Amino acid sequence: MDKNGETILKNAYDRAEFLTSSDMNFRPINTFTGPDGCLYIVDMYHGIIQESDWTKEDSYLRPQILRKKLDKNIGRGRIYRLVHDGYKPGPKPNLLNADSHELVKTLSHTNGWWRDNAQKLLVIRGDKSVAPELESLALGKKTFWEKLAFWKDKTPVATRVQALWVLEGLHAVNKDLLLKAYDDAEPAMRAAAIRISEPWLANGDTVLLLQMERFKKDPDAGVRIQFALSLRYGKSAKEKEWLKELANNEADNKFLVSATTKSLMEGDEALDKLKASISSMTWRDKKLVINGAVNFKQLCSTCHGPDGKGLPSMIAPPLAGAEVVNGRSDILIRILLNGLKGPAGNKNYPDVMPALANNNDEYIASVLSYIRNSLGNKAGVVQPDDVKKIRKEIGNRQTAWTLKELEKLPAEVTVKGGKTKK
Repeated sequence: MDKNGETILKNAYDRAEFLTSSDMNFRPINTFTGPDGCLYIVDMYHGIIQESDWTKEDSYLRPQILRKKLDKNIGRGRIYRLVHDGYKPGPKPNLLNADSHELVKTLSHTNGWWRDNAQKLLVIRGDKSVAPELESLALGKKTFWEKLAFWKDKTPVATRVQALWVLEGLHAVNKDLLLKAYDDAEPAMRAAAIRISEPWLANGDTVLLLQMERFKKDPDAGVRIQFALSLRYGKSAKEKEWLKELANNEADNKFLVSATTKSLMEGDEALDKLKASISSMTWRDKKLVINGAVNFKQLCSTCHGPDGKGLPSMIAPPLAGAEVVNGRSDILIRILLNGLKGPAGNKNYPDVMPALANNNDEYIASVLSYIRNSLGNKAGVVQPDDVKKIRKEIGNRQTAWTLKELEKLPAEVTVKGGKTKK
């Protein structure tokens, strides 16, 4: 099931497994649909699957392995075929001997195995003479006789999408076809057309780019996510502008925010500059800062702006050159763990900064290390142990801090012996 761009899977049977066995050697590793429509289950059927270091002579597992003779069970893999009720064998595949026109017709088969192999063979053969048929199939066009058969179901979207990808594999896609696919009623067709457009984006094609602006507000979240992912191939400032707009408008959609973040960081010159600026750090500190850059752009940038200078909506204070960022790290840690309310920098903001205490110490340290070593700031790296210590001091506090409250806290002073006092 698809929900807001997220694919959700669930067991076929409530509180029960589809397939179980009391045989300890049973190791199902994959399933496939066969040409006959049955389900094929690949069983490794092997006594030991753990790493050798876990099962060596002095390990806890070794006596159990020997007792059950699991080390003896090797080379006995098998394949099961699960046959459904009322199964009747169909025709055997003979696609290798089918001509290209027959393969195009096979793209309409109800079984995905047949469609996938027809697609593969069409691309391998490279026969462009069937391009008009494929285009009609992709766009859902019907022949005169098919139109008369008004009871006939419309072409399934899976068939239409595969026909479009066959055309891509044959290098027979043109801009007119893509523009028609952009207007398609099926989200899967629009998403496929966007992805196929990536070479045009990379070449700076303005005709398709202007027509793609509509996808910023596409009603389907999956299409918007694909749009965000494909925009990384664009070369102009327009693609970056749209990505930032998508991130700001859909901050509550974690999948779309993740997609925009990946695209914004693709070939990001700022990231290259960041790596150069921290080249003298230890590899552990470098890792903290780089991970923090990713975490910041996935979450924090939606309020503070990708460059840390804030957003026109002024929903959160700027971080670039901020005194609190370049100041005491213990104050910053407390802010991220419990949130912040009230004025900041003599300005009032409409929202309270949410607490991020549910994230681990490494996450908090990475974000703070990034903002203190980029965005125009230059301060020290924050270590996970620093976060751990402050978290322990805070205890069960649930309320957000104010800056006035934090500024009254005594700063820690390093004394001889490496210990600290307040």
